Amino acid sequence: MAYDNPSRMQYTIAANDFGGGADTTQIVSGPAGKRGRVKHVLIYDVTETFVGTTSGGQVLVGKSGDTDAYFVSSAPVLAGSSPAVGASVVLVNQLTPSDATEIPADTPVHITCVKTVGGTVTGIASVDVSIDWY
Repeated sequence: MAYDNPSRMQYTIAANDFGGGADTTQIVSGPAGKRGRVKHVLIYDVTETFVGTTSGGQVLVGKSGDTDAYFVSSAPVLAGSSPAVGASVVLVNQLTPSDATEIPADTPVHITCVKTVGGTVTGIASVDVSIDWY
């Protein structure tokens, strides 16, 4: 399978509490022998507005020891720019696509939801990460 005809897989973290407790990490694997690239990351089904005076929550995609190797989200969820309850927001990768952002074959992928920080933190939403495997 070539990069121009990838197999897209979607990984979901449902109703993640960006305002409570520790960061949430889900470890996933792609098809055996396939390399990958993060296609998009979506925050959706916001059920509690995001508030954080220092940082407003992020989604990272990486590997063990380098949790932001493949995707570092923009932070559209800072206080004052938080999506409304029920909204969906496509997050922008702050990394420039390159060979370094390609997921090597047979590498466990870490999807991390980084909680909001500062003040009275809140924010609950689901997260979808789509990865193209080729």
